[in-house]
This record gives sequence, structure tokens and C-alpha cells, in this order.
Amino acid sequence: MTLALSLAAAALVQFHDLARSENANSTSTAAIHLTFRHPPAEYRPMVRWWWPGGDVRDAELRREVDELDLAGFGGAEIQPLSMNFPAKLPADVRARVFSAGTPRYFQHVRTAVEEARHHGMWIDVTLGSGWPAGGGEAVTPERCVTDLRYSETAAKGGERFRRALDLPSISGSGVGQFVHGTMGDPIQANPPGWDDRLKARARTVAVLAYRVVPPVTTAPAIPMPGAAATILTSGSIDLDSRIDLTGQVAGDGTLDWQVPPGEWHIFAFRQVAMNDQVMGGAMPGPRLIVDHFSQAAFDAYMQQFGKPMVDALADRFGHGLRALFYDSLEIPADLYWSDDFLQQFESRRGYSLVPYLPLIIQFGYNNGYSSAVSKPLYDRPGIGAAVRRDYWKTVGELILEDFYEPFNAWASGHGLLTRTQAHGAPADLLKVYGRSNIPETEQMAVADHAPELTSHEDGIVGGGPLWPAHRLERKLCLLGRTVLDDAGRHQGKGRPPLRRRDQPDRLSRLSLHV
Repeated sequence: MTLALSLAAAALVQFHDLARSENANSTSTAAIHLTFRHPPAEYRPMVRWWWPGGDVRDAELRREVDELDLAGFGGAEIQPLSMNFPAKLPADVRARVFSAGTPRYFQHVRTAVEEARHHGMWIDVTLGSGWPAGGGEAVTPERCVTDLRYSETAAKGGERFRRALDLPSISGSGVGQFVHGTMGDPIQANPPGWDDRLKARARTVAVLAYRVVPPVTTAPAIPMPGAAATILTSGSIDLDSRIDLTGQVAGDGTLDWQVPPGEWHIFAFRQVAMNDQVMGGAMPGPRLIVDHFSQAAFDAYMQQFGKPMVDALADRFGHGLRALFYDSLEIPADLYWSDDFLQQFESRRGYSLVPYLPLIIQFGYNNGYSSAVSKPLYDRPGIGAAVRRDYWKTVGELILEDFYEPFNAWASGHGLLTRTQAHGAPADLLKVYGRSNIPETEQMAVADHAPELTSHEDGIVGGGPLWPAHRLERKLCLLGRTVLDDAGRHQGKGRPPLRRRDQPDRLSRLSLHV
């Protein structure tokens, strides 16, 4: 009898535990379903919030934050833009549009941040306005980005070469101007005297002559203004034949040279200031692109943009204002350069780049506006690939040290996170993504058209402007990044539907561009 009662009691306890467990499971399942239906703000998608420059009204900002919350968004990234406005705006409207980065603009940002906090949401702010970073009086001709341009002139063996070389003095990308035009963002005139200052920034890096077999070329792969020819077969260059003519070029660019026997080409390499402009920039004043290879230029830019931001919003850094955002790097350059590039290259790589300069010319490689990468203009088996690798490695190190790391440090020092689109940057993309608090890739649904990542010894460099999320997620998780955003545009009419392989296992949030 005692045994029977004990067994019955044990069975009752087991039944009670089972019922409680099933009830707990049921409650847990219901809670999970409820969480998915009404996720906390930090798990919701965010949206790019396009502002018409600084021409906004506080009441409308509050209303739109309310709408974003009701639509299920957890946050927004403010991007003030000046595209697609009428050519002639009333003076008062134009002044409001082109006021991004000013104290008045940041007071509007504060209104948005306060309203977002009220809804338990967050706001991110774009560094500057448009892309890439730049614009305003702080980005002078002396602080704008430069690139390496060249001219190539044939010289016949035995002749007396007496004529002026084509010496590039200012760089303006036809491709960049074409893109500006198609996006309703016309190029603006520089302030008086700035064009002369841009020209004055040019300096001759080297004038070199080589015996060559010219490359075989064809028309550009993409027919747009300024597009480079496609190299079908790289030219052959006799590096041992090099003659340095730099000191023989007169001030007006004239060269007087007795050409030795053979077919010679004269290469004139010049560092020139880029007269390209920020896409859609809405900051007041000129719109030159800031030098991404000079920390001094970055510091000057942050004094212009960061100080009024701190004055208006310091108490909201990390409390409603979550992150500073940097968009994809779209500088229409083929050969990035800096004032001290030759010295930096030699100190890091252990040899002079000068004798090998013709080998680094490769149209479209690491150019954010090019979807076609050509073969090198000239090559030398066993040497060309190594020199190009060393060139791009140096470029990647410099832009990381002089731009991305100062960008991260500024944000961190002010209590902000960083959210970064690294694609398009001529750098080790994993380092740029991995050192950002929130890496953001782009365009999951264009995976079939995006280029493959190019693996180098210590990272990913080059190849093109778009890096879909499913190619980066596992690599970034190894770097400890558990939040990975994707700037997708999949809801638009005519967009292809997402497929399973386009949906990374570790993609944490969509940042929609609508």
C-alpha cells in the first residue's frame, strides 16, 4: 500500500512537471512569435532618411519619425542631399538647402534625435553630405584629393625630340561629370581663384623614357565621357632601357632630347589635384572632395563639420544619436596619390617605385565608377604583378591610417559608433569593415553581377564598387562583428526578389534606401 501511494505520488509530480514544462514551452513560443511581430527597436530595419539638404521643418521631422515608428523601423540615417532641384532656386530656399553641417542644420538634427528617443529609436548622421566626404570652405585646393595622371608620347629612334610634352595640370573625371549629370547634380563653379590654386598643386613626379612594344587597345567597354580604352594585350616594356628625363624638361614643358635607336615612349607622371566634386553635397560653399590620404585634411574637415555637431548634440551622443555613417567611397580615380607617396612607398616596401611607374597603370582597377577592369597598360612577367600589388598595398595602408582610423577615433572619442560602407575603397576591405562598429555592405540582390573579392596576402583589395553581404558575413564574424547591415533596395518596382543564397545567415539588419 505504501509502495502504491509512493508510485502514485511520483506519477503526480511527474505529470505536474510535464504540464508546467509544456505550459512554459507554450508561453515561450508565444513570446517568440510576439517578439517577431513586434520586435524591439534594435532589431528592426532602418532606413536612409533623405533630406532636401537643410531645407526641413521641425514639425515635419517629428511627423516623419512617428511614421517611421508606425511602419516598423527602428532607426534612420540622415542623408542631406542637393540632387534633382530646379536649376534656379529662390535665394532663401537655396540658402536653406545648402546649409548641411551648419549650426542651424544640427538644430534640426537634434529635433529628429529627440523625437526618435521618444519612440525608443535611434538616428545616425552621415559624415558631411552626399558622397564621398568633402565640401565647404575647409576643403581648399590644398586639402582636396589628388591622383597620379600621366601622358605618353612616342619618340622615334635617332630623331631630335624638340617639343612640349603633355603635362597634366588639373584632374577632372569625365566619368564623374557624366554621373553627376545623370543624377541631377550639376557641377558647380569653384570660388574665384580656386582653379588657379588647383593647377598650382600639380607637380612633376617623373619623366621617363623606355623602349616599348605598345599595347593592343580597343574602344572603352562602357561608352561614356572620359572612359578609358580597354587593353586587349598589355604592352611590353624594357625596364633596363629606362632614361630619366625629369631634369631635362623646361619650365614650359618642353623637352630637348636626342632619341637613341629603337621605339621609345616618354611617360610624364604628374601629381594633380582632382577637380571632382562631392555627389549631391549640400554643405554651403565649394564641393571639392577631401584628401583621404592626409590626416591634416581630415582634421580640418572635422573642425568644420564636427564642431557645430558637438555644440548642438554632445549630450545626445550615444543617447538617441547612435552612429556616424560613412558611405561607399566613390572617388573617380585610377591611381591614388599623396604628397608624400613616393617616400611612404619606399619606406614600407623597401624600394623606389619610380622606375616601375608605367607598370601600375591599369584602367578601372579600384575605380568606384568603373564596372570594367582592364589589363595593365604595360606589363613585365615576374615584376608587374608584384609592383602593382605593392602599390595597392601602400594605398590601402595610407587611406586606412589617414582617413578611416581617424574617422573611427573621432566617433569613439565622442561616444558615437561608426557605421561604414567600405566597398569602393582602395584598401583591405576586411580591415576597414572590421574596424567599424557596424559594417554595412550593399546590394544583396545584385550578387550575380558583382565582382569577386580579390584575395591578397593580408586582406581583400580591389575589384569593384559593390560587395554583397553573403560574401562578407562569415569573414566579418571571425573579426567579432555580430551586427552586419545591408543597404538594400529590394522593395522597389522591378527589383528582383531575394533568393535564399542572397540572405546571409548572420545579416542582422536591413538599411533600406527608398
